Amino acid sequence: MEQIEQNIVDFYPTEKQDEALDYLNDNQTEQILFGGGISGGKSVLGCFWIISSCLKYPESRHLIGRAVLKDLKQSTIQTLFIMLNEVFHFTRDIEYNYNEQSGIFKFYNGSEIILKDMFQNPSDPEFSSLGSLEITSAFLDEVQELTKKARDVLMTRIRFKLDKFGLIPKLLLCANPTKNFLFDDFYEPWESGKLPKDKMFVQALVYSNPYVPKSYLKVLERQEGTQKARLLRGDWNYSEEEECLFEFSKIKDMFNIPKQGDQEQYLSIDPAGEGENMTAIVKWNGFFIERIRLYPKSKANEIKDKINEIRIRDGIPARNIVMDCDGAGKPIYDFLKEEGINIQSFINNSSPIRKRVISSGIYTKVPEQNYANLKAQCYHKLAQFVNEGKVGVYKEIPDEYKKMLIRDLTLCQRKDISKDGKFQLVGKDIVTERLSRSPDTGDACMFRMIFEIRPPLKVYWAGK
Repeated sequence: MEQIEQNIVDFYPTEKQDEALDYLNDNQTEQILFGGGISGGKSVLGCFWIISSCLKYPESRHLIGRAVLKDLKQSTIQTLFIMLNEVFHFTRDIEYNYNEQSGIFKFYNGSEIILKDMFQNPSDPEFSSLGSLEITSAFLDEVQELTKKARDVLMTRIRFKLDKFGLIPKLLLCANPTKNFLFDDFYEPWESGKLPKDKMFVQALVYSNPYVPKSYLKVLERQEGTQKARLLRGDWNYSEEEECLFEFSKIKDMFNIPKQGDQEQYLSIDPAGEGENMTAIVKWNGFFIERIRLYPKSKANEIKDKINEIRIRDGIPARNIVMDCDGAGKPIYDFLKEEGINIQSFINNSSPIRKRVISSGIYTKVPEQNYANLKAQCYHKLAQFVNEGKVGVYKEIPDEYKKMLIRDLTLCQRKDISKDGKFQLVGKDIVTERLSRSPDTGDACMFRMIFEIRPPLKVYWAGK
């Protein structure tokens, strides 16, 4: 694309920005993810597109959002001012005005830009703060900070005067590589050639931006590890090796590990109440996951019946069944116990299990490692087995379940790794926020490890 509206706008887009602008102006693509590395021209693209839309469509209304409004005003909006003043040659309070209190830009033709924080506040999980807002288009910056729910709710608000202007809903998402919903919804389908026609991913790296100073590029090239992989190379398959318990390549390898004959069978269960979480039931043959079942919004007696149905049909002894008994699992456990079905209960925050040792004829228990709780201990053991190639998964399980398991294990990270102290995990609330759901499948698999950490105690006695 040559200089846009020469003598009026001084903007020379990069090749990648030009490609993104084509998708932002077509009649098919509704969501465009732009980015993949630092300094690829993300904020400049977003601000240019939003300003241009305001000028092209009088009395239209557009939104620029980020997780925290303060960060939006300190970064993205500074770029917006530069574009208004130096690219479009506008003068504040003549071609446009800005109300800092309301966070609204108003243009001479009646169009508006609304600034909005898009953090998913626990007190407003459905983003009711957006209310009856109607907008013509939206640009979300640094989307690696946001949840899928934020994106989905905002898409429902893009409907203002679309028919009048002959437009379709358009949402520009700008981000650096991350393992949140962007990986699942954009990068992975794009990489495999399965991206839906209403979505597009444009990979823009620092090398594709000719305006980046060479001195800054050298700074980036001196970085190491995850930072360099993400920000310089735009690697979406990066592995935060120090924090992550599971190696990303080993997680994917699980689906290529064959079943090793018939072995002892197990069930590991992560129950849920009647909320948005899913009850996950994982059937194991030794260390091979044969089946994953997910049940939404189930009552305690319904899950109890499902467990009985599976264990009876597959001949799984009660001693080989483990279930999370925090919260929603307790009534299910009690129902089973009333029927004489004594399964293994799992309490996430209970004390870690000490290793059984017999030395000089004396039976003792010693700590295997300084774990914060049983959950950390079992996840550490599961990661050990996965990274050693011991855990396999039936490769024909539904793609949706496969993606969920990959994401659950990928986001299992150690907390405060730089500090000495107990081995503990990043909180479930943080993982849930990143996933936009509870890590039910990963947790259910983790419970299986209790049988490896605390195997049945074999008793020997003398006899004839």
